[in-house]
Amino acid sequence: SVFHRGDTSLSFRAGSTRVLHAMRELLAVNVAAGGRSLLLGCENWPYPAGWFSEENRDPVRGRTRMLYWEDGTASKNAPLVNGVGQVAYADSVWSADADGLCVQADATSAYPLFVRKVSRSVRLAGDEFEIIDVWEAGSPSWFEARFHAPTGVTVALRDGVVAVGCGTHQIRLSFQCPQTTVRVTVAPEHRSIPSRPPLTMIRAWISEPLEACSLLTRIDS
Repeated sequence: SVFHRGDTSLSFRAGSTRVLHAMRELLAVNVAAGGRSLLLGCENWPYPAGWFSEENRDPVRGRTRMLYWEDGTASKNAPLVNGVGQVAYADSVWSADADGLCVQADATSAYPLFVRKVSRSVRLAGDEFEIIDVWEAGSPSWFEARFHAPTGVTVALRDGVVAVGCGTHQIRLSFQCPQTTVRVTVAPEHRSIPSRPPLTMIRAWISEPLEACSLLTRIDS
């Protein structure tokens, strides 16, 4: 699904990853403004040495094992639980409001069994995009939403609000959790493919482990 407000667009990934070349990116969002990507999940290209080797192949499915950080949920703009992302070859259940201004997706089955619920709703609310994440786990866990900004995009954190921009185009991300406070950090992300252009990683996670919580992310420009 794609939402538009002025020259700013937000895409939301639901559906299935049971297709060739799919990455573990259910519930991921990307944001562009004025034709320039401001929030963009990491890609695999260029493939590193050994990507298609026999040592890196799934003995059951015969496909690439996806052992690289770049192929996992941690490198996408998606939710994590205890730093753990999604398994490969998974599905989500999604629905949309009649007016198309809100889309909900549940990707619980894509996460390990200790995770009881992971869902994300995206809606256009006035001048803002709103992202609502809902988590449940079998024991107190750390819940996190992660975003990435590509090379050439500036990222600045001040008083818990993250400004992301390029030229005259800028968006702001703010976070709110009704159950506890939210910690926000901005840092260079990990790379296991040295030749890939670097990204800046934005992390928003709860300040204490909980069995269930929700996180509201507001994006405005």
